[in-house]
Amino acid sequence: MSKSFYTQILSELDPYMSSRIRLKRGLPSDPRALEGLPLQLLIIMVVLAIGLPVVYTSLTYYDTQNVIQRVENQVEYIEEKAKMMRAYGPGNSDVITVDLEPGIFSGVRYLELGNRTFVNLIRWEVDGGHTGLHTVESIPLVSEAGEAMILGSGTHRLRMETRSGDPFEEGEEILYIEISSA
Repeated sequence: MSKSFYTQILSELDPYMSSRIRLKRGLPSDPRALEGLPLQLLIIMVVLAIGLPVVYTSLTYYDTQNVIQRVENQVEYIEEKAKMMRAYGPGNSDVITVDLEPGIFSGVRYLELGNRTFVNLIRWEVDGGHTGLHTVESIPLVSEAGEAMILGSGTHRLRMETRSGDPFEEGEEILYIEISSA
C-alpha cells in the first residue's frame, strides 16, 4: 500500500501522529448542500433576469444619444463650412470629411442634403426612429445631379464649391454651394 506524500512526511516527523491523521478526500459533506446550491443558483438567475434588460436598455439609450450627438455635430460642421465658403465667394472649394460612424447598438440610417425641393434643409435619421431636421440659413446646398445626396453610416468625403448661377434653371441667379462626393 502506498502512502501519500503528506502521510510519509508526517510519519517521519512524528510516528504517533501519522496514525491518527487521515486525509479527507472529496468535498466536505453538508446536509444543507442539497437545498443551498439550487437556491443560490435560483437567486442568481432571478437577479440576472431582472438586471440584464435594464443594463441593456441603458447601454442602448446611451449609445443612441452618442450617435445622435455625433450626427448633430457633423451637421453643424457642414453648415459652418458652407457659411465660410459663401463668405469667400464664387469659385471657392474645399473637401470636407463627414464622420457618421455607427455606435455599438445603433447607427445612422441616412443623412440627406442637397434636396432640390428643400435646398436649405439637412435631414437625418438614426436607428430606432430618431430623426432630425436642420435648416441651413440662407445658403442653398445643391448636389451635382440636383437630387438629394444621401449618406449612410461611415466616413464620407464631400467636395463643396461656391457657385453663382441658376442651379434649377428657373431663371433666377443665386449664390449656392454645390455638394458632390470627393
